[in-house]
Amino acid sequence: MKGLIVLIFPLILPAQDNYVFGPSIRVNDDSAGSCYHGTTRRSIACKGDTVHLAWTDDRNGSPLWDNSRIYFSKSIDAGNTWSPNMMVSLDLDTLFCRNQSIALDYFSNIYVAYGGFSQNDNDRDVYFTKSTDGGSSFTPSIMVNDSTVVKWQVLGSIAVDSGGQYVYVVWEDSRNGHDEDIYLARSTDGGMSFLPSVRVNDGVDSADQWYPVIACDNSGQYVYVAWMDFRDTLYGAGVYFCRSTDYSQTFGVNYRVNDTISTAGWPSIYYKSGIIYCAWRDSREDHYIYFNKSTDGGISFGDDVGVRDSTTGAGMYPSIAADDSGRIYVVWEDSRTFGSTGYDIYFSFSDDSGTTFKPDVRVNDLLGISNAWDRSPAVAVNHEAQVFVAWCSDRNGILNYDIYFATGNYVGIQEFYDSKPAITLMCYPNPFREKTTLKFQIPSTKYQINSKSQITLKIYNSIGQLVKVFSLPTAYSLVSTVISWNGDDRKGHQVPAGIYFVELVSDNKKYVKKVVKIE
Repeated sequence: MKGLIVLIFPLILPAQDNYVFGPSIRVNDDSAGSCYHGTTRRSIACKGDTVHLAWTDDRNGSPLWDNSRIYFSKSIDAGNTWSPNMMVSLDLDTLFCRNQSIALDYFSNIYVAYGGFSQNDNDRDVYFTKSTDGGSSFTPSIMVNDSTVVKWQVLGSIAVDSGGQYVYVVWEDSRNGHDEDIYLARSTDGGMSFLPSVRVNDGVDSADQWYPVIACDNSGQYVYVAWMDFRDTLYGAGVYFCRSTDYSQTFGVNYRVNDTISTAGWPSIYYKSGIIYCAWRDSREDHYIYFNKSTDGGISFGDDVGVRDSTTGAGMYPSIAADDSGRIYVVWEDSRTFGSTGYDIYFSFSDDSGTTFKPDVRVNDLLGISNAWDRSPAVAVNHEAQVFVAWCSDRNGILNYDIYFATGNYVGIQEFYDSKPAITLMCYPNPFREKTTLKFQIPSTKYQINSKSQITLKIYNSIGQLVKVFSLPTAYSLVSTVISWNGDDRKGHQVPAGIYFVELVSDNKKYVKKVVKIE
């Protein structure tokens, strides 16, 4: 074919190979520094460029916590702008609300669980609300836990199957008159009602179980719970885990995730494509933030991997997410610069399924601010590998935290050449002025792909910034495909003349070619 150019040369430009985060954007729309606003490690969820946030908000009164409510906002432009804040919790003078957790189903219905505290602090319950119109309105809150005993049910965490039928909430529960247990309630009707609670942990009654987190597979049949457990009293707390294979009707034997005896806790878990990912805070001073994963459906976990790359200060309260390609993303609260910039939010990711993690990156901007406490981060990632992080910061007033957000974009792309490629990727004409054709072929005799494999085709500029993403069907139908790129970015604006890289990824195999746009 005349004008066809197949580029076969290797790396030609250096790549940063990490994420860069944009400015820290305040989300709450009341006066900055006027009162307390708080995030949890489960405060964020996203689909595409639409990001959803829920947080504790004390704007309704003072003193601290006494009039707290749960507020919500969303962004439809990857966090650049945010909708007017909306109260989604109960609004009762006798109740204050905190410890929110948010989840989405495949249809972008929004599910929120939170704690409700009586003013005399003698009774605490877990509540649930839902939006089916993209966050324009929420259903009246209903109580999740079924205990009639005046005890504490706190620190709820929520998960939902992709279809929105099964909703699961776990929490700390002291109904048995001893130290806290982990309880779970499920809904089989999308959150209209919840069935009787089930005890998750099998530990002895003399031990505490704290800070539960939950995930489930797309069907909702397999449910995974992790928590901080004190049953190993000789060694302090550990991260414990168990699973249910019958829609949370029963749970299996509990076991410890962290493979080295140390004080470990405050876990975060995430389920994606058959793998369960877990991160936690650990007393091992070489990293403080550790990671592990299960590739057999929660039957066992592998070897612990250190995430944090600094031995100065400590890392706390991690939040974890992953994408379909096996990349893993972790954020945490970090004190490495305490005394100069206070606490900061740090991030690391792995592109080799958790074997190693990239150098840490600070998420929050400083802007000349000293000794601000940026705390309690939550992370989400979309299908374009954009990373979204929310946290709370007292940069506008001591202890009067505001809600902040930043978007991270991957910076780093390099051309890859395989002398015997299974996939052929071509760009022509090249160089081009107005349009170039991107053609790739998957020879069925060389490359046996999974019929459900997702192929992604992305374009980066010469410094590794994502420019364009093409939505493609599953790999099964892509034996030979031609796509036209008109030299525009994701918003339809023409990109300047220069060098660009076309990246094709399928089944964790990556192919990259260079294309040049000229005036």
